Amino acid sequence: MPKTVRLLAILALGLVGIALVAACGGEEEAVVPQVAVGASEYAFTTPESFAGGGLVQVKLNNTGKETHHAQFVRLNDGVTLAQFQQALQEAAAAQFQGPAVGKVFAAVTFQEVPASTAPGKSSEVSLSLAQGSYVMLCFLPDPQGVPHVAKGMIKPFNVTTAAATQPTLPKAAGTVELNDYAFTTIPSDLKVGKHTWAVTNKGKEIHEMDPLLLKAPAAQIQQILAASPPAPRLDSACWSSTV
Repeated sequence: MPKTVRLLAILALGLVGIALVAACGGEEEAVVPQVAVGASEYAFTTPESFAGGGLVQVKLNNTGKETHHAQFVRLNDGVTLAQFQQALQEAAAAQFQGPAVGKVFAAVTFQEVPASTAPGKSSEVSLSLAQGSYVMLCFLPDPQGVPHVAKGMIKPFNVTTAAATQPTLPKAAGTVELNDYAFTTIPSDLKVGKHTWAVTNKGKEIHEMDPLLLKAPAAQIQQILAASPPAPRLDSACWSSTV
């Protein structure tokens, strides 16, 4: 597999569970803004601006034939979209290794991200977005190992000023804690159905969590454990929709 895929191990974040709206004693219910993001080969469809910063519920709908995700990054103050794109091009030319990758990290602040989503599926995440200029990207690879971002799967968008009244996250049914390099807390005794988890990164590095529904668990787990990073493509596995 090409070295460019190694970026996947670097450019990924943990998730937080989907948020529902909670009412406060007699006050009018604050509604979480809903944003729909479409993903296909190799582009995103989404509004140019998210109305109202703060807590936003993002739903990623994969209408393509490959698995996609939507990595959100906020351009740091003073960084232009053109400068970030130049940094990405330089990192790609260096096969996403060495100082060129550091320039990408220095230009942006990474946010939570909708999970890797299988074709025809959807995933949701609730996250708090500060006002500013953002970019969404897909770093997952195609069957030849080329990251989708290298094929133009990148889209800028803006987040406006947060609404005066902000909704709050409900109590999660379960908690997941990510660390360097382990899942230190994870719900047990799960049942089939939809779950709301609060996922927190307690480590010093960027991490993500992608649940997999394995069709041949014993063989595929051994395949993962025996592989050198990044993990192999599990063509017989089904990426679950994470909420």
